[in-house]
Amino acid sequence: MSRELQPVNNIKSQHICKPEWTCSSQFCSTFTREMAPEIAFKPNGHLLVDDRLEIKIDKLDSNQKVTVYAYLEEEKKTFESCGCFTADKQGIVNLGRQASVSGTYTGVSAMGLFWSLVPCPGQLDGIRLMKKNLDTPFTTQITVYDGHFSLEDIREKTPAELCKTTIERWYKSPGVTNYEVTDGNVRGKLYLPPGDGPFPAVIDLFGTVGGVTEYRSALLASRGFASLALPYFLYKDLPKSLFDLNLDYFLEAIDWLLSRDNIISSGLGVIGTSKGGDISLMMARYSKKVRAVVNINGCTFNATAPMKYSGGDIPEVPLLFDKILNIDGKYAMHKALDYVPSDIFQVWKTDVKILNILSEDDMCSRRNVSEC
Repeated sequence: MSRELQPVNNIKSQHICKPEWTCSSQFCSTFTREMAPEIAFKPNGHLLVDDRLEIKIDKLDSNQKVTVYAYLEEEKKTFESCGCFTADKQGIVNLGRQASVSGTYTGVSAMGLFWSLVPCPGQLDGIRLMKKNLDTPFTTQITVYDGHFSLEDIREKTPAELCKTTIERWYKSPGVTNYEVTDGNVRGKLYLPPGDGPFPAVIDLFGTVGGVTEYRSALLASRGFASLALPYFLYKDLPKSLFDLNLDYFLEAIDWLLSRDNIISSGLGVIGTSKGGDISLMMARYSKKVRAVVNINGCTFNATAPMKYSGGDIPEVPLLFDKILNIDGKYAMHKALDYVPSDIFQVWKTDVKILNILSEDDMCSRRNVSEC
């Protein structure tokens, strides 16, 4: 497959005539179409959500100011973003090489339009962009406007469109399969890459929303990993409360996954978000079969609820509700988990490779143990 820049008229492109140009009601003249700005991007084909795109707008005027606007609708929730650019002397804007000077992000970022998406006004506070139907893509409409505009300007002024296209990005590649797991105490969804394996394995955990979340496992399988989306409460016959969790369940899931014929049996990785993050570290501390951990915005200790365990229950750092603050209508818990260094899982005493990804400004946890 060619990875050259693909002109958008091959993939759902629409050109909008500038006001001073003349065209019929159905299409522009050949001359107008050749001169109209257009969007191109690479790679093309079946794009995954973590593919890095190069988006380029050309056939602009030299030094022309434009706004590139993105709009996405998913599960009746809408999101938008924009960046403001100035074309170079050749009339080109390349989002991976030129800086956005204002908008929902600034600076050079090839994927800035995607990671800076914000909810459109008029929706519930705190909504999240999450993929549930993995058989459909995220469909993002990209529109180029003549001039520099904020999101509010775009809504109120309806500026002149120069060109637009849609970009489809998927969590699941063709050939990825999945099936329901109901074996012993283990529940969940196992996603497998195409082929017979054996595959490297990952256990995929999310947080206190409960149930099973599958989109990340689908993406991991699309990249060659067998991934078990592992629920641990509020799913089928699993516990209804965090206070009924048992570490033996997670250790059984490790053994179950590594016993599959199409799985590399020497060890696996665990990736966890929020409460799933501190559970992933706990799994690494108590099982030598865990070789790598990615903890995304999870605590480094057992937070909120005690963890039952046949080898001795693991105490929790309790959530102190009277110390939860309301700041600008948002709940801040950075003072509500009063942990000390001895509470932290001593994973440095193992051979596990660990990546902690923590949002320091989300005010869910103290930045260090010395903060009050």
